[in-house]
Amino acid sequence: MPAARGTFYLLTRLAASLLPAQWQKLPRKILREDLFPQWMNKTWFIQRGVYSRNPWQNDWPEALRQQLLYDLQIASLPHLLRYEDRDSMWHSIESRVPFLTPQLIHFIFALPEEYILAPDGTTKAVFRKAMEGIVPQPILNRRDKIGFATPEREWLSALRPWLENVLSSESAHTIPALRVKELKRQGYAMLEGRRLFKWTIWRWVNFIYWSERFEVEYV
Repeated sequence: MPAARGTFYLLTRLAASLLPAQWQKLPRKILREDLFPQWMNKTWFIQRGVYSRNPWQNDWPEALRQQLLYDLQIASLPHLLRYEDRDSMWHSIESRVPFLTPQLIHFIFALPEEYILAPDGTTKAVFRKAMEGIVPQPILNRRDKIGFATPEREWLSALRPWLENVLSSESAHTIPALRVKELKRQGYAMLEGRRLFKWTIWRWVNFIYWSERFEVEYV
């Protein structure tokens, strides 16, 4: 994704996440997103009393701290630690995660939010300041941190016939929560570069296989 396009996407995504609900329609339209995305059968959910709610909308007095706590205890970190433990054990590596020392975690959560995220948007602000003169400045100033990326788009492009079979399968059509035609439209657009690639496509495939494997009945 070109840099300008990527910046525009991130800013639009931010607006779609943080603006009051009544102002989110336009940025979500630009992103082709909704709290109920097009590939979900919105009517099916509403008929069963399931309504959409933006997870970023909250009334917390310290939203950043509460979100970090949520990621630490429930969402992101438990998943990452599971992968770290599994992979290190598989390769007989004694791994350590020093930034999860309890004393350090308690200290960070006791700091004012602007020490964690500075007013100018600098992340890990207090840590970067503490490391000045110890860690080279170009490293402290880096803004291009990425995860361990894997070429999902290339893999799925090579497996396109298999993917088409999964999305067109009888199992996929027996799941009333999904709009299979829209799954296929978005999936092929991702593979062909006409739409931003997302891991969602893997979740579709796994959900279809899970429903088939356990013979899930939807009522």
